[in-house]
Amino acid sequence: LPMAFSPQIARFMVNNFALIKGPMIDGEWWRLITATFLHSPDIILHIAFNGYALFMIGMDLESFFGRARFVAIYAVSALGGSVASFTFSPAFVNGQQVQGVGASGAIFGLIGALAVYFGLHRAMFGRLGQAQFWNIIIVIALNIFIGFSGFFPIDNSAHIGGLVTGALAGFILCPRYRLGRWLNPLVRDVDDINTGPLISLATTVLAVIVVAWYVIAVLYFRQNPPG
Repeated sequence: LPMAFSPQIARFMVNNFALIKGPMIDGEWWRLITATFLHSPDIILHIAFNGYALFMIGMDLESFFGRARFVAIYAVSALGGSVASFTFSPAFVNGQQVQGVGASGAIFGLIGALAVYFGLHRAMFGRLGQAQFWNIIIVIALNIFIGFSGFFPIDNSAHIGGLVTGALAGFILCPRYRLGRWLNPLVRDVDDINTGPLISLATTVLAVIVVAWYVIAVLYFRQNPPG
């Protein structure tokens, strides 16, 4: 919010912490992370929409996956969105340097993970699960369409990168249920059997792949500077 009310703060934060291809090629890798905590000072609705989406989607995802898995999905999705933006977004548009900010990639990752959850458990949730799954697919398709329509300054690469990374992380970390003990004659417990160190290892491997993708992109751009 201070960025919205102080042009000096906004300029400093964007110049030093936003996704900007040139400095990142020169080694400023931390922009992959810091950019996800910034939002456009010119569009106050940017942070409002992202905050609302994070609240609504995050509540559902955290209740299904648990806090630790939620944080892991968010972090990996944010990283995947940033790396995709760095790789595929242009360095300049109409002679102006492109500066990427926002948590949209991470939020799309949460949406992707939620879609995976309902996709895997459609039978368990019945008609409600089917409806939720297809509602999420429609939301994803609608947002991608809006992104490519050109009506708004949207970073499609970050959205799609976050979505794909979040869906993969969601598949790795998604609870798998097994019927447990009877709590009473009418209610039976459900156990999550997708636990243990293997899912942590798989999530770490996914994060390492994303980081390796970034390193390869940096090396490529150093040999082939973006126009």
